[in-house]
Amino acid sequence: MEVVFQNAKNGELTVTIDGFFFHSSYSPQKEAQRFVENCNFPFSPEIIFITEPGISYCANFFRQKFPSAKLVAVRYLQEFNDFNDKFDFIIDFFSYYKNPHSFENFLSSHFSDSDILSSVFCSWNATSKCFPDLEQLFWHTIKKITQKARTVLITSQFFEKKWFLNTINFFSFLKNPVSLKNMISSDILIIASGPSLQPTLPLIQKNQEKFFIIVLSSAIKCCFENNIFPDLCFSTDGGYWAKEHLKILEKNPDTIIALSSESCCQKKILQTNPVLPLVYEDGISKELSLVSDIKFYKAKRNGTVSGTALQFSMDNSTGNIYFCGLDLHSHKGFQHTNPNELQINSHILDFNLNSAEKKQVSAMLNSESLKVYEDWFCNFDIRNKKVFRIIEENDKHNTLGRIQDISVKEFEKKITQNQIKKDFNTFFTKQNNVINLEKIKSFLNKNFFNVKIKKQFYPLDFIQYSHSKNQEILNNIEEKHQKLFEKIKNYSALPLF
Repeated sequence: MEVVFQNAKNGELTVTIDGFFFHSSYSPQKEAQRFVENCNFPFSPEIIFITEPGISYCANFFRQKFPSAKLVAVRYLQEFNDFNDKFDFIIDFFSYYKNPHSFENFLSSHFSDSDILSSVFCSWNATSKCFPDLEQLFWHTIKKITQKARTVLITSQFFEKKWFLNTINFFSFLKNPVSLKNMISSDILIIASGPSLQPTLPLIQKNQEKFFIIVLSSAIKCCFENNIFPDLCFSTDGGYWAKEHLKILEKNPDTIIALSSESCCQKKILQTNPVLPLVYEDGISKELSLVSDIKFYKAKRNGTVSGTALQFSMDNSTGNIYFCGLDLHSHKGFQHTNPNELQINSHILDFNLNSAEKKQVSAMLNSESLKVYEDWFCNFDIRNKKVFRIIEENDKHNTLGRIQDISVKEFEKKITQNQIKKDFNTFFTKQNNVINLEKIKSFLNKNFFNVKIKKQFYPLDFIQYSHSKNQEILNNIEEKHQKLFEKIKNYSALPLF
């Protein structure tokens, strides 16, 4: 592609791409001014994305028309990088041309779902003519990202209040917080509950003294039934169904469990079991962790607990990381290795019009969420870590990027002969402090009604307001928030208000 910079008729700099004038050959700045004047968006955006703005003449006119908006240039050519200083953020989209999933992950890491839905996207006049393939890919990707952001915020608005009630329970009832003594130096084995777990169970049971074993919530019952005892259970799900997987821990009060404050968990487990506290890097739960007087471990928000467990393992260990039962693909028949608490509960409701076979087919067809999780693993940066997935060929329906697939026999060859002394004091230590409920109470009384917290509970409502400026929306938010306040006052056995 030939890019030639030259002077326009009025002496301003212009450019041709393969002989086509990308900016006006007469007055480039006047052309840019008219372009921005014609950009009449349906709402006042917080961020404006412009695909390949070239010499960036439009940037100053956008700032005049939308002074509070951030400007993002989506570059298709490196030849225009000398004009980047007029923008707040630059995206080198050409580098993502062969891997649009990486671009989705890049946007997600730099812009929140609320940011995306508060943004507008536009293309410079000549961009679609000069870069049709890149334009098509960009707009297709933005459509997917926007739909995903809307889905996430719908879910968030529906569940956020439930997650906050879980948080109130967490801080009210947690009695035995623990910390890691040091970085985990042994290899880590993370056990998920996909059907591919089944062939690995005998080998794990035989060699469990050679790994630090993390068992994800849906695999806990299966592991106990097969005499595999976790060094750490892991649960981050805030839904009420998550408690079903944890029931067995009520009978195993010495088992350590890693929980985010938003996780749904039985009060008895919070009161009796050692808990390694996790916290996400955003939201009110993060604020409460900072005033709680106990130590929390960073957790990465993820649609699946397996992703959060992988990030935790990478942050807190020096050895290899092995995954088993990480299928991320629908199967014929059962979607989990049995026994599984939800499967057991489901069988109670089986009858001739709602048979187990019918539910298995339904689960097999509903695989969109698994595809999202698979994409996340495919694009996850494992840095310099060695991460393996143990899976047999007949169970393998996908690959997970830089995570290397190995068979059970290959896994057996990699198992070290070094046994680990398995007791609480090897890896963990009790935290000396207890949760400071007075500080938490003070924080909530002071901050519960501020706009930042309201935006967390009602993200879609606030985006709708930002688009329409309808005062009734704000009034509705205030009414719902007051009702939540009244509910929380009476929710906990240890009132925080």
